[in-house]
Amino acid sequence: MRIKACLPGLALALSLTLTGCGIIDGDEDGGDGTQKTSSSSSPSESTVPAPPGAAKAPGFDFPRGVHVVIANEMTGNKEKDGVLRDHSLATMAMVLAYAKANAKLPQATRYRQDDAAETLRKRVRTYQREVLVARGIYRYYKRELTMNSPQDATIRFCESRREAFDRSLSTGKSLRTRPSVKDFTRVEDDLQKRDGTWRVTSTRTEEGVKDCRR
Repeated sequence: MRIKACLPGLALALSLTLTGCGIIDGDEDGGDGTQKTSSSSSPSESTVPAPPGAAKAPGFDFPRGVHVVIANEMTGNKEKDGVLRDHSLATMAMVLAYAKANAKLPQATRYRQDDAAETLRKRVRTYQREVLVARGIYRYYKRELTMNSPQDATIRFCESRREAFDRSLSTGKSLRTRPSVKDFTRVEDDLQKRDGTWRVTSTRTEEGVKDCRR
């Protein structure tokens, strides 16, 4: 694993007070996202609007040195955008758990449940044993949403860890690796709508996917 203290919003009206900063990436061709960042630069520390309904979401107090950048891929469809919004929050919750080496944070338990929660707990336990935390920039893009039913959905997307790394709490050193195709992962998340919130219930990953390279 590898994550500056910024939060991604999604480019829709309604502000959300967050600790740290919000980031929205445009599409890969420089679409209409409120901010376009390149893989060679750090995201700007400016606050951006958050999506409808986000005011009810928990805050995300990312540690210094952690950025999450999620591409602006809203569809204009209220139902689908609701799924994408909650999936963004679930993704941020996952990164926050690694950044704090704590899978029991309320953000994580709210948005990641069942098998997805157990997977996160197991991976964070490894971080705790090795006294590591995640730092750097995590990027998420190419999200493809499939509505399986009004209560079930699947999202396939790419994760880039090219600019992310682990930091040892015992030595203070950053544990960086040589850039490679392994920095790019294809992820498939299953989500269920429970009590009005879309929650990730299972997740599958494939490392080293060339189609995710950017």
